[in-house]
Amino acid sequence: MQEPLALFRKHKKFTTRRLSTKEVKKERYPLLLTLLAILLPFHTYIGIRPLRINTSLGDSVVLLTLVLFILGFISSQFLPRYIVTICVFLSLVAVSIIVNYSIGISGYHSTLILLLEYVKLFGAIAWFMAVALLFSYNPRHALWIFSIFSVAIATLFSIYSLVEVISFEVSRPDGPFENPNIYSNYLVFNVFLSLVLLKLDKSRLVVWFLAMVILVAGVLATASRGGLAGIIAGFCFLGLYYITQSGRTKLIKYSPAALLFVPVFFLWQETRSYEIILNTVANPGGEASNRIERWGYAVDSFVANPMFGIGYGQFAQATPSSTGVHSTLLSIGTEAGIFALAAFVLLLILVTTDTIRIVYNSNEKYLIFVVAMFVASLAQGLVTDVYTFRTFWIVIGIIAAFYRFEYGVNNVKS
Repeated sequence: MQEPLALFRKHKKFTTRRLSTKEVKKERYPLLLTLLAILLPFHTYIGIRPLRINTSLGDSVVLLTLVLFILGFISSQFLPRYIVTICVFLSLVAVSIIVNYSIGISGYHSTLILLLEYVKLFGAIAWFMAVALLFSYNPRHALWIFSIFSVAIATLFSIYSLVEVISFEVSRPDGPFENPNIYSNYLVFNVFLSLVLLKLDKSRLVVWFLAMVILVAGVLATASRGGLAGIIAGFCFLGLYYITQSGRTKLIKYSPAALLFVPVFFLWQETRSYEIILNTVANPGGEASNRIERWGYAVDSFVANPMFGIGYGQFAQATPSSTGVHSTLLSIGTEAGIFALAAFVLLLILVTTDTIRIVYNSNEKYLIFVVAMFVASLAQGLVTDVYTFRTFWIVIGIIAAFYRFEYGVNNVKS
């Protein structure tokens, strides 16, 4: 593995000492990384409606990782970057819950339901902590291990979903997840992990490229608007990056590979998933209109209760809408208030600036695909509540780990 660059040497707050071989070996946990990647998509439910919580089998590995961290077996000498901002965000969401429960703005049905919504959010964010810890001392090796198993599992699910769509005319497969939107988010995440593997594992270029094509086809099969937005945003970002860095040379070099997507597109046109997307575009009075109507309710609720919102997870109970907001920033602002929204936006700004620093100053060129994952997540957040998805926090955990590795062990601010 290449020695990390000494970035921004002139900036005194950064330390760039090289990690010793002993430190690197001490923090390698390939078994935990493998289990995280394999168990992530396998979801189940605890309880019955309305007291039901969605869990991943990988949550047990996250819990084990956090216990090992508390006991001092994993990286006990530091806290991951962004942890302060995330804790402030969680605290402000909790304050919103307490204030709204006390004065009864949105009329809660049950204290237990209220707490379960917060536990769901905390459980998703816990993946950030686990990933940041397990990746930190040798992030390239950790990313390689995680990507191999995650892409392999996701590709198998994608193949099964394609069989469902083509052979059994399933309109929107949801894989092992609760709904097609979460499933699509998981597949988009693995599309960019497959691109990472194209850089890290050049001996299997054909395998990982075919996996990427299958995963993109799986995203199309879900007919998820958020998934399509993520794919388009991520690839457009990569195209702009390569144009600015290498002119049109690399785009021309790799453009013949895009021909493999042509039969995928024509095959997709024969499925019900394509009809769903086409109807969304051709009939703005359908699902798109319903979503815009929900956003209108969200804006009205935020204007009426800007300080602490209407209570986290209470949008469906406090407004005429029967579902969530389906827009990350609107959802947080409406349910948790302007202070929680400001903390979350600050987190996004910090992550964005860190990715720019790492990509433009590191010789690890595959990191551009990690940034593309983050861009795809932001795009999906425009039409989904992506901050409640585990993959969103995994991406931030990966970025935090690489930032620490490049900039030094003692930078735990923000």
